[in-house]
Amino acid sequence: MWDYYGTNYLFQIAGKDTEILECTQKIKGLEELLANFEKELENKEKYHSERHKKNKEDILNLRKMIDSLSNTNMKDKEQTREESDSANQWKAEAERWKAECELLKSKPDSNDQLTSYYETKLRDLLDKNVLLQSEMKTIYAENDALKSRLENITLELSDLKIKWREVTKN
Repeated sequence: MWDYYGTNYLFQIAGKDTEILECTQKIKGLEELLANFEKELENKEKYHSERHKKNKEDILNLRKMIDSLSNTNMKDKEQTREESDSANQWKAEAERWKAECELLKSKPDSNDQLTSYYETKLRDLLDKNVLLQSEMKTIYAENDALKSRLENITLELSDLKIKWREVTKN
């Protein structure tokens, strides 16, 4: 027969065995859970790695498309500019012909009209000549004023050089 202490001891051992068994089961459960988490982590890493590669490829493709579009856009702008230059050239030519046609239309038919036409043209030329002479006189006056200022400045410079030499000698 077992005494009270021996029975208690066996109960303690049985309790510890049960506790150890429960802990090993918990450890196995945790190891399985850890293995599942590791698999899930590997799957997610693989998924994100593939997405990263795909995103890099998409970025490269987008950059190529942007470069292509920008080159096309530049070519279109250049072509538009060339077309605009050509259109402006033809527009200027049309304006020149229009002005020449207007000039031919405005020429008089009769002697009185011819006389009036040439008198008007001569009056315009005379007015322009008077205006030009007035402007020339103004320009000559300004030129003379500038010339005299230049002479004064040259004299002042000469005086300053002489004074400078005197100061530096002493």
